[in-house]
Amino acid sequence: VGAYYLTYINGGTFTTETGTAVYNNNYLKITGGIFKTSGKNGYALENYSGKAYIESGTFISENSQSIHTYKGTLEIGSKSNPMDKNNPTIVGGTYGLYVYNGSYSSTVNYYGGILKGKTAGYSGTITSIADGAIIKDDVETIDGNEYKTNYLVKQANFLEVDGVKYNSFEKASEAISETGTIKVIASIQISYGLTVPKEKNITLDLAGKEIITSVSIVNNGSLKIIDSSTEKTGTLTNNTTHTVTNNSGATFIIESGTLNNTVNGIYSGYALSNSGTATINGGTLKTVYSYVVYNSGKLYMNGGNVSSVTYDAI
Repeated sequence: VGAYYLTYINGGTFTTETGTAVYNNNYLKITGGIFKTSGKNGYALENYSGKAYIESGTFISENSQSIHTYKGTLEIGSKSNPMDKNNPTIVGGTYGLYVYNGSYSSTVNYYGGILKGKTAGYSGTITSIADGAIIKDDVETIDGNEYKTNYLVKQANFLEVDGVKYNSFEKASEAISETGTIKVIASIQISYGLTVPKEKNITLDLAGKEIITSVSIVNNGSLKIIDSSTEKTGTLTNNTTHTVTNNSGATFIIESGTLNNTVNGIYSGYALSNSGTATINGGTLKTVYSYVVYNSGKLYMNGGNVSSVTYDAI
């Protein structure tokens, strides 16, 4: 099937011996069906540059990647019914899902289903996952062959607001009506961040813990970062994009703690990207390969440390 216009697939069987079962270059939504290729370089689904929403179905590539996304948007699983391990099922002779991360980039949102591959369940960067979930690594034997698998499971609680524990920034933020503090109670690696709404004033207390994330902390309101621990070892690290993005009209303050960025790219990963009003009273901001602070708004530095290994500090 060549999906060059609006295409909706709710069932049926699509097979090819040498090519790709479904090629999308526009808008595609799949809620059921079987998609299979036995070709050496064929895919069950190729999302070239369109938007593909895969809620259910079975995707099998016997000898290659089952789903290949080159550029555009790919959504796997149901956002309204997240963490359903059975829908969709994506099986590849190499990778279940392959995300191209070259000169073009894809947005991949993962809400449910299982990814299986002899090499790995997936390769590349998954942009975001279901709120309150983590990606679990597992293995499965199919017809005598070992497949690496990935699927979503519920994240343990790592945040606290007024004594109540939460397993996602979104849930913790929703617990604050206008002004409040989100305290980090466990070190963790996650694939989602915090967005502070325009009407809220939030303090993020790192409390000596480390959060590693691939999604920026985005501030549209008022955000203060502190570290209440005696050792001041609290760290917020981003390995994919800017650690903190302070948007126009927003107010950001760091008193203590560390904003760290490990992205390999001069303009790809700042510790702080500021187009609003930002104040550095203390703490540490650091990068390896990029500007530490990129400022297109108002920046006030009264203390703290700003350092880059290989590029300009500000």
